[in-house]
Amino acid sequence: MKKYFIILAAVLGVIFLVYVIQLFWPNKVEKSKDTKSNEGVENKVEDTPRTGISEAPPQLVYDETPVYEGAGYFEKFPVIEGQQAYLAYPRVINPEKPPRLIVYSHGSNTTVTANINDLFMQDLQLYGAFFTDLGYAFAASNQHGMNYGNQTSINDTKYMVDWIGGKYKIQEKVNQIGFSMGGLPAIYFTTQYPNRVNAMALLAPVTYEWGSKIYTPLENIPIKIWHGTADANVGYSASTGFIQRGSGYKLKVELRTIQNVGHFAVDTEYMNEISEFFKANE
Repeated sequence: MKKYFIILAAVLGVIFLVYVIQLFWPNKVEKSKDTKSNEGVENKVEDTPRTGISEAPPQLVYDETPVYEGAGYFEKFPVIEGQQAYLAYPRVINPEKPPRLIVYSHGSNTTVTANINDLFMQDLQLYGAFFTDLGYAFAASNQHGMNYGNQTSINDTKYMVDWIGGKYKIQEKVNQIGFSMGGLPAIYFTTQYPNRVNAMALLAPVTYEWGSKIYTPLENIPIKIWHGTADANVGYSASTGFIQRGSGYKLKVELRTIQNVGHFAVDTEYMNEISEFFKANE
Protein backbone atom coordinates (compact mmCIF):
# COMPACT_ATOMS: atom_id res chain seq x y z
CA MET A 1 0.00 0.00 0.00
CA LYS A 2 2.83 2.35 0.91
CA LYS A 3 4.28 1.73 -2.52
CA TYR A 4 1.08 2.87 -4.23
CA PHE A 5 1.02 6.07 -2.16
CA ILE A 6 4.59 6.84 -3.26
CA ILE A 7 3.67 6.32 -6.92
CA LEU A 8 0.51 8.43 -6.55
CA ALA A 9 2.49 11.20 -4.87
CA ALA A 10 5.02 11.11 -7.69
CA VAL A 11 2.28 11.33 -10.35
CA LEU A 12 0.58 14.19 -8.56
CA GLY A 13 3.95 15.95 -8.28
CA VAL A 14 4.49 15.68 -12.02
CA ILE A 15 0.97 16.96 -12.73
CA PHE A 16 1.52 19.90 -10.38
CA LEU A 17 4.87 20.70 -12.04
CA VAL A 18 3.27 20.68 -15.52
CA TYR A 19 0.52 22.96 -14.25
CA VAL A 20 3.03 25.42 -12.82
CA ILE A 21 5.02 25.46 -16.08
CA GLN A 22 1.89 26.06 -18.16
CA LEU A 23 0.80 28.78 -15.78
CA PHE A 24 3.99 30.81 -15.94
CA TRP A 25 5.72 29.88 -19.24
CA PRO A 26 3.59 32.04 -21.66
CA ASN A 27 4.40 35.24 -19.71
CA LYS A 28 8.03 34.35 -19.71
CA VAL A 29 7.97 33.81 -23.48
CA GLU A 30 6.15 37.13 -24.09
CA LYS A 31 8.55 38.93 -21.79
CA SER A 32 11.47 37.40 -23.65
CA LYS A 33 9.97 38.51 -26.99
CA ASP A 34 9.41 42.06 -25.70
CA THR A 35 12.95 42.26 -24.39
CA LYS A 36 14.45 41.09 -27.67
CA SER A 37 12.25 43.53 -29.59
CA ASN A 38 13.31 46.48 -27.44
CA GLU A 39 16.94 45.49 -27.67
CA GLY A 40 16.65 45.45 -31.46
CA VAL A 41 15.24 48.99 -31.55
CA GLU A 42 17.96 50.30 -29.24
CA ASN A 43 20.71 48.78 -31.36
CA LYS A 44 19.21 50.25 -34.51
CA VAL A 45 19.12 53.73 -32.98
CA GLU A 46 22.71 53.43 -31.83
CA ASP A 47 23.79 52.39 -35.32
CA THR A 48 22.07 55.40 -36.93
CA PRO A 49 24.46 58.33 -37.46
CA ARG A 50 23.65 61.18 -35.11
CA THR A 51 25.21 63.92 -37.21
CA GLY A 52 22.88 65.84 -39.47
CA ILE A 53 23.60 66.55 -43.13
CA SER A 54 25.22 69.98 -43.32
CA GLU A 55 24.11 72.27 -46.09
CA ALA A 56 26.61 72.98 -48.83
CA PRO A 57 27.89 76.57 -48.81
CA PRO A 58 26.25 78.87 -51.34
CA GLN A 59 28.03 79.14 -54.67
CA LEU A 60 28.41 81.88 -57.19
CA VAL A 61 29.70 80.71 -60.57
CA TYR A 62 31.15 83.32 -62.89
CA ASP A 63 30.44 82.79 -66.57
CA GLU A 64 34.03 83.41 -67.59
CA THR A 65 36.37 81.37 -69.78
CA PRO A 66 38.86 79.40 -67.65
CA VAL A 67 42.56 79.79 -68.35
CA TYR A 68 42.56 76.23 -69.65
CA GLU A 69 39.97 73.47 -69.78
CA GLY A 70 39.15 72.39 -66.25
CA ALA A 71 40.96 75.31 -64.59
CA GLY A 72 39.32 76.70 -61.47
CA TYR A 73 40.10 80.32 -62.33
CA PHE A 74 40.02 82.84 -65.16
CA GLU A 75 42.28 85.72 -66.20
CA LYS A 76 41.53 89.27 -67.29
CA PHE A 77 43.80 91.92 -68.83
CA PRO A 78 41.81 95.13 -68.36
CA VAL A 79 43.07 98.65 -68.98
CA ILE A 80 41.98 100.70 -65.97
CA GLU A 81 42.29 104.48 -66.06
CA GLY A 82 44.87 104.15 -68.80
CA GLN A 83 46.97 101.50 -67.03
CA GLN A 84 47.29 97.88 -68.06
CA ALA A 85 46.30 95.47 -65.30
CA TYR A 86 46.23 91.73 -64.76
CA LEU A 87 43.62 89.81 -62.78
CA ALA A 88 43.31 86.14 -61.82
CA TYR A 89 40.05 85.21 -60.10
CA PRO A 90 38.35 81.93 -59.01
CA ARG A 91 35.45 80.82 -61.21
CA VAL A 92 33.38 79.51 -58.26
CA ILE A 93 33.18 81.37 -54.96
CA ASN A 94 31.14 81.52 -51.79
CA PRO A 95 29.39 84.91 -52.10
CA GLU A 96 29.00 85.09 -48.34
CA LYS A 97 32.78 84.82 -47.94
CA PRO A 98 34.31 86.16 -51.16
CA PRO A 99 38.02 85.97 -52.04
CA ARG A 100 40.49 88.38 -50.56
CA LEU A 101 42.32 90.27 -53.28
CA ILE A 102 46.12 90.17 -53.33
CA VAL A 103 47.64 93.24 -54.99
CA TYR A 104 51.14 92.88 -56.43
CA SER A 105 53.28 96.00 -56.94
CA HIS A 106 56.10 95.38 -59.44
CA GLY A 107 59.73 96.46 -59.55
CA SER A 108 61.33 99.20 -61.61
CA ASN A 109 62.55 96.93 -64.43
CA THR A 110 59.25 95.17 -65.21
CA THR A 111 56.01 96.13 -66.95
CA VAL A 112 52.49 94.73 -66.70
CA THR A 113 51.32 93.95 -70.23
CA ALA A 114 48.79 91.75 -72.00
CA ASN A 115 51.63 89.77 -73.58
CA ILE A 116 51.62 86.39 -71.87
CA ASN A 117 54.93 85.52 -73.52
CA ASP A 118 56.64 88.20 -71.43
CA LEU A 119 58.72 86.58 -68.69
CA PHE A 120 57.42 88.91 -66.00
CA MET A 121 53.83 88.23 -67.05
CA GLN A 122 54.56 84.52 -66.74
CA ASP A 123 55.65 85.20 -63.15
CA LEU A 124 52.38 87.01 -62.51
CA GLN A 125 50.53 84.04 -63.96
CA LEU A 126 52.38 81.76 -61.57
CA TYR A 127 51.17 83.93 -58.72
CA GLY A 128 47.65 83.96 -60.14
CA ALA A 129 47.43 80.18 -60.50
CA PHE A 130 48.94 79.61 -57.07
CA PHE A 131 46.78 82.02 -55.10
CA THR A 132 43.46 81.35 -56.85
CA ASP A 133 43.96 77.69 -56.00
CA LEU A 134 44.02 78.82 -52.36
CA GLY A 135 40.82 80.83 -52.78
CA TYR A 136 42.33 84.29 -53.30
CA ALA A 137 42.06 86.72 -56.19
CA PHE A 138 45.31 88.17 -57.52
CA ALA A 139 45.94 91.38 -59.42
CA ALA A 140 48.66 93.79 -60.56
CA SER A 141 48.59 97.23 -62.17
CA ASN A 142 51.36 98.69 -64.30
CA GLN A 143 51.22 101.73 -61.98
CA HIS A 144 52.79 104.02 -64.57
CA GLY A 145 55.97 101.96 -64.79
CA MET A 146 58.99 103.18 -62.86
CA ASN A 147 57.05 105.11 -60.24
CA TYR A 148 59.00 104.85 -56.97
CA GLY A 149 55.78 105.08 -55.02
CA ASN A 150 54.52 108.41 -56.38
CA GLN A 151 50.93 109.50 -55.88
CA THR A 152 49.99 108.38 -59.38
CA SER A 153 50.98 104.80 -58.60
CA ILE A 154 48.95 104.88 -55.39
CA ASN A 155 45.95 106.11 -57.36
CA ASP A 156 46.47 103.32 -59.91
CA THR A 157 46.24 100.74 -57.13
CA LYS A 158 43.06 102.31 -55.79
CA TYR A 159 41.47 102.49 -59.24
CA MET A 160 42.27 98.83 -59.87
CA VAL A 161 40.93 97.62 -56.52
CA ASP A 162 37.74 99.65 -57.02
CA TRP A 163 37.33 98.36 -60.58
CA ILE A 164 37.68 94.73 -59.49
CA GLY A 165 35.33 95.24 -56.54
CA GLY A 166 32.74 96.72 -58.88
CA LYS A 167 32.71 93.67 -61.14
CA TYR A 168 33.59 90.77 -58.86
CA LYS A 169 33.06 90.07 -55.20
CA ILE A 170 36.10 90.65 -52.98
CA GLN A 171 36.63 91.24 -49.30
CA GLU A 172 36.83 94.80 -48.04
CA LYS A 173 40.54 94.61 -47.19
CA VAL A 174 43.31 93.52 -49.56
CA ASN A 175 46.63 91.80 -49.00
CA GLN A 176 49.65 93.41 -50.60
CA ILE A 177 52.87 92.11 -52.13
CA GLY A 178 55.57 94.64 -53.01
CA PHE A 179 58.73 93.57 -54.83
CA SER A 180 61.80 95.85 -54.99
CA MET A 181 60.62 99.35 -55.98
CA GLY A 182 57.10 97.93 -55.59
CA GLY A 183 57.65 98.07 -51.85
CA LEU A 184 57.12 101.83 -52.03
CA PRO A 185 53.67 101.92 -53.69
CA ALA A 186 52.63 99.04 -51.43
CA ILE A 187 53.73 100.91 -48.31
CA TYR A 188 52.40 104.28 -49.42
CA PHE A 189 49.02 102.88 -50.47
CA THR A 190 48.77 101.35 -47.02
CA THR A 191 49.68 104.61 -45.28
CA GLN A 192 46.94 106.44 -47.20
CA TYR A 193 44.32 103.68 -46.93
CA PRO A 194 45.19 101.65 -43.81
CA ASN A 195 41.56 100.56 -43.41
CA ARG A 196 41.70 98.86 -46.81
CA VAL A 197 44.76 96.69 -46.12
CA ASN A 198 44.76 93.41 -44.21
CA ALA A 199 48.44 92.39 -44.41
CA MET A 200 51.55 93.24 -46.41
CA ALA A 201 54.39 91.08 -47.74
CA LEU A 202 57.50 92.96 -48.90
CA LEU A 203 60.12 91.24 -51.05
CA ALA A 204 63.59 92.82 -51.14
CA PRO A 205 61.78 96.16 -50.84
CA VAL A 206 62.87 99.73 -51.34
CA THR A 207 61.94 101.54 -48.10
CA TYR A 208 63.82 104.83 -48.23
CA GLU A 209 61.25 107.06 -46.55
CA TRP A 210 60.78 106.68 -42.82
CA GLY A 211 59.09 108.73 -40.09
CA SER A 212 55.78 109.11 -38.30
CA LYS A 213 53.79 109.77 -41.48
CA ILE A 214 54.86 106.32 -42.68
CA TYR A 215 55.02 104.29 -39.48
CA THR A 216 51.93 105.52 -37.65
CA PRO A 217 49.41 104.37 -40.32
CA LEU A 218 51.23 101.02 -40.51
CA GLU A 219 50.74 100.27 -36.84
CA ASN A 220 48.85 97.03 -36.18
CA ILE A 221 48.99 95.95 -39.83
CA PRO A 222 50.88 92.61 -40.13
CA ILE A 223 54.02 93.07 -42.23
CA LYS A 224 56.61 90.48 -43.22
CA ILE A 225 59.78 91.25 -45.16
CA TRP A 226 61.85 88.77 -47.16
CA HIS A 227 65.36 90.01 -47.96
CA GLY A 228 68.58 88.35 -49.06
CA THR A 229 71.89 89.22 -47.45
CA ALA A 230 73.64 89.18 -50.86
CA ASP A 231 71.28 91.72 -52.43
CA ALA A 232 73.37 94.12 -54.55
CA ASN A 233 70.39 96.06 -55.94
CA VAL A 234 68.52 96.93 -52.76
CA GLY A 235 70.80 96.39 -49.80
CA TYR A 236 69.72 94.18 -46.92
CA SER A 237 70.21 97.23 -44.68
CA ALA A 238 67.15 98.83 -46.30
CA SER A 239 64.97 96.34 -44.45
CA THR A 240 66.90 96.25 -41.19
CA GLY A 241 66.93 100.06 -41.16
CA PHE A 242 63.21 100.23 -41.82
CA ILE A 243 62.56 97.98 -38.83
CA GLN A 244 65.10 99.69 -36.57
CA ARG A 245 63.71 103.17 -37.19
CA GLY A 246 60.19 101.89 -36.63
CA SER A 247 61.00 100.29 -33.27
CA GLY A 248 59.30 103.14 -31.40
CA TYR A 249 55.99 102.44 -33.11
CA LYS A 250 53.48 99.63 -32.71
CA LEU A 251 54.62 97.80 -35.80
CA LYS A 252 53.77 94.14 -36.33
CA VAL A 253 56.75 93.46 -38.56
CA GLU A 254 58.89 90.36 -39.09
CA LEU A 255 62.08 90.03 -41.13
CA ARG A 256 62.83 86.81 -42.97
CA THR A 257 66.58 86.90 -43.54
CA ILE A 258 67.69 84.79 -46.51
CA GLN A 259 71.38 84.04 -46.37
CA ASN A 260 73.55 84.52 -49.47
CA VAL A 261 70.64 85.26 -51.81
CA GLY A 262 70.54 88.11 -54.31
CA HIS A 263 67.84 90.53 -55.34
CA PHE A 264 66.04 88.68 -58.13
CA ALA A 265 65.79 85.37 -56.28
CA VAL A 266 63.29 86.75 -53.77
CA ASP A 267 59.93 86.73 -55.55
CA THR A 268 57.90 83.77 -56.81
CA GLU A 269 60.40 81.53 -55.03
CA TYR A 270 58.68 82.33 -51.72
CA MET A 271 55.01 81.99 -52.67
CA ASN A 272 54.46 79.21 -50.14
CA GLU A 273 55.85 81.26 -47.28
CA ILE A 274 53.87 84.32 -48.38
CA SER A 275 50.67 82.27 -48.44
CA GLU A 276 51.38 80.95 -44.95
CA PHE A 277 51.89 84.51 -43.73
CA PHE A 278 48.59 85.64 -45.27
CA LYS A 279 46.76 82.59 -43.91
CA ALA A 280 48.07 83.27 -40.40
CA ASN A 281 46.61 86.76 -40.58
CA GLU A 282 43.14 85.98 -41.88
